[in-house]
Amino acid sequence: MKKYLFVTIVVFTLSLIIPTRSFAQGMMQGMMDGNDTTISESESHTTQGEAEGKGLWEGLQANELGCENLSDEDFHALGMYFMGLMAGDSHEAMDTMMTQMMGEEGEDQMHIAMGKRMSGCDSDAALPQSMPALSGFEGMSGNMMPMMMNMMMGGGTNPMGTFSWGLGFWLVTLTLLVWLVVGVLAAIWLAKQIRKK
Repeated sequence: MKKYLFVTIVVFTLSLIIPTRSFAQGMMQGMMDGNDTTISESESHTTQGEAEGKGLWEGLQANELGCENLSDEDFHALGMYFMGLMAGDSHEAMDTMMTQMMGEEGEDQMHIAMGKRMSGCDSDAALPQSMPALSGFEGMSGNMMPMMMNMMMGGGTNPMGTFSWGLGFWLVTLTLLVWLVVGVLAAIWLAKQIRKK
């Protein structure tokens, strides 16, 4: 009986220490319903939009274009370009997720707002109404999009390129670590007690 208790404690402790794996590709594939033709078509749309945005950005940088001369379609292309720079190969998957959450119009509005803000043409561009609390963390009840967009847009306390887990995360981590050490020490003490008898 005592051997089984010891084995159970060891297995439980090891299950906390050894990390588990998750395969995000499977989750993303399920999110996209496995429809490869849609993905291919939208990938070409994304690639085309990023290329148009790059040309516009180069024109803005060279002062060949002015912000006042750009249309919403131009800002949409700029937004796609900037999102492509930040998200890389994940851009298409993020577009698909945003379309599922906000609809196609909301996704377009997000690219337009991103284009206006990140090009410096309108740093206070309105964000889609279907996406609450983008400039802060007040709407984080179960919705990852505000945090993701806050990080991407460089707003709040987490500018682009940095991320802080916060004091709460570290307190919980420290507490779990202390309990893990206490558990290991208790298991060692218990093993010594069993050997004495």
